[in-house]
Amino acid sequence: MGISGSSGVSFTTFQLRGAAYEWWRTYELDNLDEAASLTRTQFSDLFLREYVPQRLRDAWRAEFEHLRQGAMTVSEYAVRYTSLARHAPALVSTVRERVCRFIEGLIPSIRSSMAREWEMDISYQQVVSIARRIDGMHAREREEREAKRSRELGHFSGARTPAAGRHGRGYMSRPIHLALPAASSVPTPPRPHEPYYAPSVSSAPPARGAFRGQSSRPGSSQSQPPRPPRVCFECGDTLHLVRDCPRLGRSAPP
Repeated sequence: MGISGSSGVSFTTFQLRGAAYEWWRTYELDNLDEAASLTRTQFSDLFLREYVPQRLRDAWRAEFEHLRQGAMTVSEYAVRYTSLARHAPALVSTVRERVCRFIEGLIPSIRSSMAREWEMDISYQQVVSIARRIDGMHAREREEREAKRSRELGHFSGARTPAAGRHGRGYMSRPIHLALPAASSVPTPPRPHEPYYAPSVSSAPPARGAFRGQSSRPGSSQSQPPRPPRVCFECGDTLHLVRDCPRLGRSAPP
């Protein structure tokens, strides 16, 4: 706005309200000559001494001495730098001191890119603008690296070996002993998650004289039912026929 010197003080004091305005009116009446020649810096010192405790101003000064960018962006760092610099005017009494202290507080990746500006006779606002551009370039590079890393991770996670692909679709690998043909007399062990029922074994021996080649197991493919075993009509024994029955032999005459 081009306001400086005593004009800046008049513009600032015109906006005061309440207790602050009463304080300034009292000071102006008690110090007519001094109030008329005050600069903005002198007015700021008077105002801070009146409304900001010395203990708090000392804390702000100490914070400014150790201020570093850290995790802040350059814009956030510049705002904090300007806010605290008002409480340590002796540390930034010249433009050169203000510029050098600002660059010293930047993170190493940005500070190393501003070696030329450190040696140049450049304004503080120009230094802030250059630092912001460098910070933006680094942010874009980080985003590109993250995007590339995400694409690579997605590619690796999507590529599967044939075996892994079968497992991923719900197939379960079988042990080797289940893949081999089992003997007819040995029951095959159950698969995982499948019920196992042992085959029923009959303890009775097959009847002698049963039709050879006829299967006694249920579900046989033979279309005709098996023939009944031949028995002795005299005693009902299946071990001999009636002509060989011992009963008939005992009752016959000598």
